[in-house]
Amino acid sequence: MAETANIAEFAKKVAEDLFGTFLWKTRGPCDTNWPCEEPDIHGKKRRKKLREGEPDGEPQTDQTQNPDSAKVAVTHPTDIVFYYDEPYSSHRTYINCDLKSYAASTIQKTEVRKAVESLARALTCLEKSATWRTRFVEDDKSALYAGMLFVYNHDGEYTSHFDEFLASSSFSNLDIPRNSKLMVLGPREIFWLANVADEIIRMRGKGLVGPPESCRFFYPPLVLAKNVQPSARAATIEMLTGPWIILKHRRQGLEKDSVLVFYRGRGERVEEFSMLFDYLMFHGLVEDGVEINVRTLMPDPEASAQFTKAIDDYLRCIGGGPEISELLKEIRYESMTQVRRVFSETEIGMTHGA
Repeated sequence: MAETANIAEFAKKVAEDLFGTFLWKTRGPCDTNWPCEEPDIHGKKRRKKLREGEPDGEPQTDQTQNPDSAKVAVTHPTDIVFYYDEPYSSHRTYINCDLKSYAASTIQKTEVRKAVESLARALTCLEKSATWRTRFVEDDKSALYAGMLFVYNHDGEYTSHFDEFLASSSFSNLDIPRNSKLMVLGPREIFWLANVADEIIRMRGKGLVGPPESCRFFYPPLVLAKNVQPSARAATIEMLTGPWIILKHRRQGLEKDSVLVFYRGRGERVEEFSMLFDYLMFHGLVEDGVEINVRTLMPDPEASAQFTKAIDDYLRCIGGGPEISELLKEIRYESMTQVRRVFSETEIGMTHGA
């Protein structure tokens, strides 16, 4: 599952474009290594792997050539760091990323596990690392930390059940710090998010979505918490992996924000849309003068009919009058144009050689 330098750039290019659309920002250098804060623990594990001739996902240096040495140099890699402000606290989340780009034939369960273990080791060290904080963390922000393995299939041919073999792996022995998160985005997750990002960009080009500065992803006020950070405009990782992504934006010439909903389901059942309507109504998003557009990717052939039926069923359920009926029936439902990004190694190589 080896990556060439050009192939490795595929994942970086996709990640930067994708998460930039979701209003994540980057900080610090890319493709860098930093010293381990627990060399006795991580070095012991690494010596064992090197002695057995097993790759461990960590960068190799001249000091690691002798696996019997007690002074195996241990460093952790950072491909890129993204950050965003949390909506319900004063914290800023920093995500230490391991970006992988593989062809369909080279995605293997064992290699993914090794990458997850490597990322977990890095996560245990970065909170303690003065080097990591100096490079990536702003001094005036309370930080939360996360690790993300980003597994991108660059040839667009991956059809195996990545989520299934990930679920079948045991990660119970991972030592992840309290209040930290470790996530894996596989080919299916990335395909969904890349299509959502592409749809936002194309709609913006047609004037159907406002400029980035007028956009913010929607987080409802909670009973026990408020949206305390006006700067919290980005989609959190929880939203990106949830059942829907909701973007509020101000189109030119409109007095109120419009609402764009990316619904992850296929719309096979009326109940799916009923739950979405209930969410929109409960949080006050359905109101006069607010455009609401719901979009799905690869929907069921009967999804549009189910959507219309769901509005009628929902109105009967809540006993809605003519005003609510008119507002709900103004919600537009459309399918998204499916886009599958396929990169040529030669193309990337020529781009970087230009």
